[in-house]
Amino acid sequence: MDNYEEYYKTGGLIARYLRGELTESELTKLNSWRSESPENESLFVRLTEERHLVGELSRYRAPGKDAVLTNILTEINAFEKPARTFIWYRYAGYAAAAVLFAGISYLLFSSRGADNTAIGQGDLSFAPGGDKAVLILEGGRKIDLESVAAGEIARQGSSIISKSEDGIVSYELDRRGAELPGTPGGGINTITTPRGGQYRLRLPDGSKVWLNAQSSLRFPTRFDRRERKVALSGEAYFEVVNMAAQGVPFRVISGNQTIEVLGTEFNVNGYANEGEITTTLLSGKVKVGIEGKGSGTPDGKIVTLSPGQQASVTGHVDEIKVSQAKLEESVAWKNGHFQGDDTDLGAIMRQIERWYDVQVTFEGGVEKIKFNGKIPRNLPAEKVFEIVKASNRNIQIKTEGKKVRISI
Repeated sequence: MDNYEEYYKTGGLIARYLRGELTESELTKLNSWRSESPENESLFVRLTEERHLVGELSRYRAPGKDAVLTNILTEINAFEKPARTFIWYRYAGYAAAAVLFAGISYLLFSSRGADNTAIGQGDLSFAPGGDKAVLILEGGRKIDLESVAAGEIARQGSSIISKSEDGIVSYELDRRGAELPGTPGGGINTITTPRGGQYRLRLPDGSKVWLNAQSSLRFPTRFDRRERKVALSGEAYFEVVNMAAQGVPFRVISGNQTIEVLGTEFNVNGYANEGEITTTLLSGKVKVGIEGKGSGTPDGKIVTLSPGQQASVTGHVDEIKVSQAKLEESVAWKNGHFQGDDTDLGAIMRQIERWYDVQVTFEGGVEKIKFNGKIPRNLPAEKVFEIVKASNRNIQIKTEGKKVRISI
């Protein structure tokens, strides 16, 4: 069971089963899920037989619903600890924890006796974001990548632009390597994602880019032989083709900084409202420099990162700070999560703002509360806010349309 939505649906069915509220069709669905695997049946027994259920609930001893759910979240988050020798969300243990969480939270937050009506009135049932972007060709032509069919979508000079069945836009040279009759030349293209959008792109040299919400990337339809240069606004993850043998560097311009690589994997977060531009290196080696500063300066204006390090540049300050990166957190968005590791709630909520296209305001310093945990990005917004609220019993969340107010 790969879909997080299914965890909640199955948890809801189990909860309704415990309360004797299943319809005939719902019982059929539940029995079908039970028969899918021995693990599902074992989990069902563990959650429905009284002696097992009492044991499960006893692990979350705490006064009040908020505290119980917080303890459940803590239990689930334990799967993420580095000491584990496996990636938690790929194994049955997570499925068990997720369904347990879903079933119990369904009971806790059901309409009968629920005390979080500020979230549960249906005014924040926004769907999560998805693959949405606009490709702007040289000359101004715009292509809506969400609606355009798979296959060839445009030609520019000797470049063929196509969209794959799984939604990846790629640039390839015509096999003849010549300008195609009747087609415009190459030039600079831009791919832009809206709030609530993301997209994947394969550049002319084969390098791969994952573009996060509310971001844009400018790039040539054909790189020259001296350098490969792109300009980023927002956030993107890069897997760069190594061309060290040819001596052709890959450069990313983001704000007032330039990142230079030969072949590597890294993430760049350059959103204007984050206050700084961060470059996180996963593999290979990159140089990060501030615009206008030559190489070899001894005052820290250019730094070289090793895997696991992060460079931060604040505004137009001529300083680059290097620190050890929280790698999983830095690329969680690419892997389908919001993730915090003792992270300010304000930072998490800015990600949620961009993904669900909502406007969040804070009261009482709540944005400084630390958040720990991982939330799937494919959940409806109300589920995300339930988890955020449950992470700290003092948090209050009220919504009005797309405006969200968080206070303590």
